[in-house]
Amino acid sequence: MKVDKLRKLIAAMSKNEKRYFKIYAEAYRSGDNNSVRLFDLVEGGMNDDDLKNEILKYSNNANLSSHKNYLFELLLESLFECHSADDIETQLFRKIKYADQLRSKGLYKEAIELCKDAKEEANAKADYVFSGMAALKQREIHIASWADLDEQIEVMNNELYDYLRKLKNKEQYRLLWYQINRDINNKMFVSYNDNLIDLFKHYINHKMLNNEKYAIAPISKVLYNLINGLIQKDILNNNPKSISFTKAAINYFDEDRELLDGNQRDYIVAVSNYFFPILFTKNKSLFYREFEFYQNKIAELKSLKPHLLNMFTKNMLVFKTAAHCVFADITDVSKVMKENKATIQLMLQSGPKGAYVINLHFGYLYFLVKDYKNSIKHLGQILNNKDSFKRAGDFRPEILQIMSFYDKGDELFAQKLLTEFKDTYLSNPDFANKTIETFCPLMEGLLKSKKETKLVALKKTLPIFKNIEGVDYHSSGLYPLSIARWIESKIK
Repeated sequence: MKVDKLRKLIAAMSKNEKRYFKIYAEAYRSGDNNSVRLFDLVEGGMNDDDLKNEILKYSNNANLSSHKNYLFELLLESLFECHSADDIETQLFRKIKYADQLRSKGLYKEAIELCKDAKEEANAKADYVFSGMAALKQREIHIASWADLDEQIEVMNNELYDYLRKLKNKEQYRLLWYQINRDINNKMFVSYNDNLIDLFKHYINHKMLNNEKYAIAPISKVLYNLINGLIQKDILNNNPKSISFTKAAINYFDEDRELLDGNQRDYIVAVSNYFFPILFTKNKSLFYREFEFYQNKIAELKSLKPHLLNMFTKNMLVFKTAAHCVFADITDVSKVMKENKATIQLMLQSGPKGAYVINLHFGYLYFLVKDYKNSIKHLGQILNNKDSFKRAGDFRPEILQIMSFYDKGDELFAQKLLTEFKDTYLSNPDFANKTIETFCPLMEGLLKSKKETKLVALKKTLPIFKNIEGVDYHSSGLYPLSIARWIESKIK
């Protein structure tokens, strides 16, 4: 007789587990006597042919496999329930589900109290770190954010971070990685980014576990998420910290040549990420000093793989052109293009995204030097090509194009583009932001007003663009600060 998974499971169950199954089937499955009957027959050793005959006595379904699969799943459920009372992890995850139910009914206070009671109960039973507790603490913060309990969230978050700092083994480090990603997308990111940075350092310092170079995720991935989280959440005051801990991570590679050689890609990404916050703070001297330093340092890495060298070369071109955009310190764009001809060609051939970066950057650079013909040409490669790469809500090419045609003297076409821009962005609440809401009426005024009125509009709008919080950072310029720079050139 073939021994299938059902027969194996029943044979492996203890007397207590079998007794609990029968109670469970009676209590939770409305007196499921048929499953209990099949259980007794299988346990008794009845073969499949005789089982089919027995089943037909109480069921119209003659499919034995269907009955056996149902019983198998029911047995697993009962085993889970049988042992859940002794398993702290199981109890905690169950309480998380209960808390979710309360939260879905709007009972936030009760849900948080349930989480608190569950934590106290778990702490009384065990003094070690386990995933259920961290998950419960995370869910507590999530519920508090639904209820807009900002002060409580701060306390809860600090408690969670204290807990995460106790992490010791590989599985538990996974929680740390999840926590970093969760916080970056959390609306309370602003209030506890110091904890994030501290946790990042904790991750760096305890990364090498069980003789493994990486416990969970490469440093570069943590860096990428943290730095982009800081930038995208528009926390201007934290960029010095971004610069500091990015540099610390790079030094971690520099001090361990074996680590660097074994993880070259991560090193390249970490170095590249380092330039984002420097550009965002507009620290020109630091940018160019560090740019030259790492360009020379990478060149000295004899063991660097060719495809990684290409990646680094492309990254450095992006940041160099971005720096020219941010610092407005370029006079001859054609010279930059000639010096980087091979890399530019490489990026144009790498796909739509590479072509988009090149065309946007050089469109902006030509705009800065008042070469509107070439600026419009590069921007047209983005806007007039249906296959070009362009993120939803990315209004940079359109704004640059409108300003280029206006400065070129083609106000009629600039008005046409502005109308299309308003229809796309201003009327869509998904794209609403203060930059767009201020730029559109400004351009309307410039295109329709007299010279004196235009000057008044420019002077009135300038401080708005200079002081808009939540700067939309992009490597090709600082919006709305780039628009403020444009306005200043008009006032002069």
